Formats: sequence, C-alpha cells, structure tokens
Amino acid sequence: MSKVFATYKKHHKDSPEGHIYLDKEGACTITLEGAASMSQYQLDRYGEAMAEGINKLYWGTRRGEVEDE
Repeated sequence: MSKVFATYKKHHKDSPEGHIYLDKEGACTITLEGAASMSQYQLDRYGEAMAEGINKLYWGTRRGEVEDE
C-alpha cells in the first residue's frame, strides 16, 4: 500500500466547502468552495476525485511513470 500524498476533508460552513491537504512541510492546503447551487455532497465528490488525481500524478512522477513537460 502506498502512502497518501493528498487527502480531501469536507468543511461544513454556510456554503459547501472542502480542503485538500498535501503531505508536505509547512501548511499546504487547497481550499475548494462550491457554487451557490452546488450541494456539499457534489463538492465532496469533486474534492475526492481531485485528491485521487493529485495522488496518481504525484506517485506516478516519483516512480518516473509521468513525463515532466
């Protein structure tokens, strides 16, 4: 099992919000805010997909599977 680099956590506020945390030194957080018509559930699905994509790209690059441009 590989180590997780990016994790998504929902953050309940007045409107849909979430954060993607990156496992790096210092504070590395990506904040996601939903559109006015977006539900927390929808934002959570997008946030989870983004974190998964970041993990695949990060670990693929580390293993040399992804070419740098």
